[in-house]
Amino acid sequence: MIGDANCTSQEVIISEFLHLWHVAARHHGERQLLAWLAIHRTTLLRWRTGESRIPAAARALVQILASGRPPQMSELRWRGFQFQDDAIITPEGRRFTPQALGNLHWQDQFVESLQRRIARLEAQIAAVQAQRTDNGANDPIGRPGVLDGSALAPPARQRRR
Repeated sequence: MIGDANCTSQEVIISEFLHLWHVAARHHGERQLLAWLAIHRTTLLRWRTGESRIPAAARALVQILASGRPPQMSELRWRGFQFQDDAIITPEGRRFTPQALGNLHWQDQFVESLQRRIARLEAQIAAVQAQRTDNGANDPIGRPGVLDGSALAPPARQRRR
């Protein structure tokens, strides 16, 4: 129907709507779609036959339900993302609820604090290593085993024969 040169714009709208309707019905079921649109099966039949026009709001809702995303979301940047129940699903399958998305701020702060701690520890390690190479041979820090605690162990006893 869409490929025909004689198609009217209304026929194109109906054809696209029916395609989206079938996709959305596979995901949610026809009864649920009828309930969400608050329409009767007779109204759907009138839309299918062109007897009455399909409201733009109904077309937009069915498009959202079929694609799993609002129409204003960029296809390229949001490819693979889906809305399912009260969550957004990433292309990798990770599920984010509104609460999980709200917690991302706290997770970011935690990661930043860990990065600062790592930087401080790396600076301390670098200082110890610099001190280790700067000191003389008689300095205990320069001796093997001082940093790992093995120099603190008592010497091994010699066995009597």
